[in-house]
Amino acid sequence: MVLDVNATLAQPHDRYIGVTMGQFLSTCWEINSGEMTWMNGSATACVLITLVIFCMHRSSLMQARLSLRRTQYRTIASLPIVFGVSSIIPLFSPSSFMVSAFIQKMYEAYCLYTFGVIMFVLLVYEGTRNSPSVNVEAGLRVPDITEALAEQGPKKHFAKPPLC
Repeated sequence: MVLDVNATLAQPHDRYIGVTMGQFLSTCWEINSGEMTWMNGSATACVLITLVIFCMHRSSLMQARLSLRRTQYRTIASLPIVFGVSSIIPLFSPSSFMVSAFIQKMYEAYCLYTFGVIMFVLLVYEGTRNSPSVNVEAGLRVPDITEALAEQGPKKHFAKPPLC
């Protein structure tokens, strides 16, 4: 038996024999049209409801005074829309699942970063609120923040769970 050397050098797409994504989805619609309609319809309805809630929330955010914090709040408020849209795309094109998951993880990380910045800004505000003057060049001292938080007294951090 003699091996054909040219057969191993063929392009990868020339050797692929299988179903395309369009054929797969059309077969799913033919076999399970009721389930596919329910799945895609309910997902689309949920994304549309989320979009309406987001638009109402965004309009209330736009009425706030222009500040860096407002843009940071808007970034965090956009998280459900990014998750909703990037979750519905794989329903119509399953091959885009990895890209959608990547987009979700990246935006989630960006929102966590933004939340951390907001928390740091609020801590700095608490630390400088009671001091008459702050030396910007010297920087904020951590004891100033801890003293400002200690002045408020002990706080209950964890609430009792319901029905306990």
